[in-house]
Amino acid sequence: MRRIYTAPTLFLKAFALSTILPFGLTAQTALEKAKTTPLQTIELYSKAVQEKAKWQSVREILEHSLIVLEATVSELGRQIEESDADAANAESEFNKLESELTDIEEGYQLIINQIDRLQTATLELARYAPPTLAAKVSSSIANLEAPEASQDISLRIQSLASILINLNQFNKQYTDIRTLHTFGQQNTQEVRILYAGLAQAFALNGDSSKAWVLTPAPDHWVWQEAPEATQEIAAAFKVLDKELPPQLTSLPVNLTEIALPNK
Repeated sequence: MRRIYTAPTLFLKAFALSTILPFGLTAQTALEKAKTTPLQTIELYSKAVQEKAKWQSVREILEHSLIVLEATVSELGRQIEESDADAANAESEFNKLESELTDIEEGYQLIINQIDRLQTATLELARYAPPTLAAKVSSSIANLEAPEASQDISLRIQSLASILINLNQFNKQYTDIRTLHTFGQQNTQEVRILYAGLAQAFALNGDSSKAWVLTPAPDHWVWQEAPEATQEIAAAFKVLDKELPPQLTSLPVNLTEIALPNK
């Protein structure tokens, strides 16, 4: 049967379609949109999953990096603590060494001061040495008086030791020598001298007619004729030569006090 629509019926049909397809969409456009909507949703979900996976990976990397960084910071902290402890130990050791160095320098200066005093006293004492002994220690005295001696402690000590040893040996024994001595300006005689250490000496001329008593003085010995003791002095030499048996002999004694510097 063939349907025939009247005008009111057509109006209602048109109104119904306009209600179903709002916003002016046609039936074909709505269908296409319905078909594409699931695909877009799937693509969006897929992108969301991919982004989530990427973020999860980045998060894991960041968390691992954070763990490594925390471990590194902890290790650096430990090393810093060790470094601080080492620095404190090093500073303590440095202070200890600095204190020891100060003690050494003070001790060295004390030794230098003692050597200076000993050298002054030794050189003053050496001035009283008789000519034969003075000649023996002259090289050591020259070493002490050299400009470079102040910088050479070893040379100073060796020279002082040499002088003192010679002075001490000479002082502990009797020394008998024969020599020429000039009296006045032109009167030169051969004499024999007996040194009783460094304290005093006795001299006798060749024929034993004259005798002298010698006492030390700075840079020379003082000769004093002793006519009243000539026989006793001559007898002392004969005992020394074993021409007479040992005997008590009264000899003149004239000791000289040597004032050594205190500083």
